[in-house]
Amino acid sequence: QETECEFFVNTCHCSNRFFHSFDVMVGSLIVCDAFYLLTQIDSFIGFLLPLYFAVFGCLICLFVLYVPLIITAVLPFYFSFLGRGILFLLIGSVVFVFEDEFSVITGILTWIVAFTYILISIWIRYCTRYDFGFALPPPITQKDDPTIARNYNQNKKSNAKKSKPIQVNEDREDTP
Repeated sequence: QETECEFFVNTCHCSNRFFHSFDVMVGSLIVCDAFYLLTQIDSFIGFLLPLYFAVFGCLICLFVLYVPLIITAVLPFYFSFLGRGILFLLIGSVVFVFEDEFSVITGILTWIVAFTYILISIWIRYCTRYDFGFALPPPITQKDDPTIARNYNQNKKSNAKKSKPIQVNEDREDTP
């Protein structure tokens, strides 16, 4: 008899490429929200935040296609489920500053993707009996680049790292 985890592992044979669609959705929603907010400028913050949204949304969409090597060194957290989830959570929280309907929808969808990434990270990290094979895929144009593939494989291994039990007697020194 299969447990729920075993059933999920045995039936989920989907490609990791669908994570690209999550990123494109979040990035394009943030860019569209930025352009929408730029049409309704009422203060300096109302002008500055949409510019930041446009830049971050464009970068998120760009990272689906191509990631410069300097970015992998400067933003290593973006290439793990937990790091990307926390970044999307923060961006979605800032989107909620604006109270119009489109910003609220953008924030909610960004949070859903963020919590999905965070939950996948937790599941991969602590459900160590099973090898899910989940990892963020490399950018579309760099899937054959060995340097980029190495970064993504390191993140896959660090996500699936099994925890060691605590050694009770061997790790401690006797105290008088």
